[in-house]
Amino acid sequence: MIEKNPVVSPSLQPSFLVDVERTIAGINQSFNPLHDDYVLDYHVQRVRDGRLILSIAMPEGMIQGFTSLLQSLHGFFRFAELKERISKYEEKAFAPGEVERRREFQTEFQQEVCRIFDELAGQGLERKEAVKRTNQALKAKKHPWATHEAVLSVLRSAGRFRKGGGKRD
Repeated sequence: MIEKNPVVSPSLQPSFLVDVERTIAGINQSFNPLHDDYVLDYHVQRVRDGRLILSIAMPEGMIQGFTSLLQSLHGFFRFAELKERISKYEEKAFAPGEVERRREFQTEFQQEVCRIFDELAGQGLERKEAVKRTNQALKAKKHPWATHEAVLSVLRSAGRFRKGGGKRD
């Protein structure tokens, strides 16, 4: 609800003050230039290249309410656009084919990490150095999950750090 400003500028005469609630409630007549009682005057002027100048004349007491209305509408439509974008992403994220594709990508990543690590460990590198080089190899391939923490997590879950370096594949 838009509240009227209780502080009135001395320059405003009471005849120019507009009851914003009444104006918005009667939106079909207040903003309709074809209605006898409309509040706003519109002027459209063609400039160039298909551009127009839109001028809106309104009573001085209505400016704050009109500006608040425009800001609210702007916020509403930005919120609606955001919700629409989110719903597209949610729809895509939970599509059965997309879920399966992500699972396959994760499995391929885990297999690649283990393969590279096993290869490096088989060459006699210490565990710490093998992890470091595994991560470097993934970064060289520009893999999006190529981080030290991700590589460690995969290797731990695959049992590569247990005594004897047992494989669980």
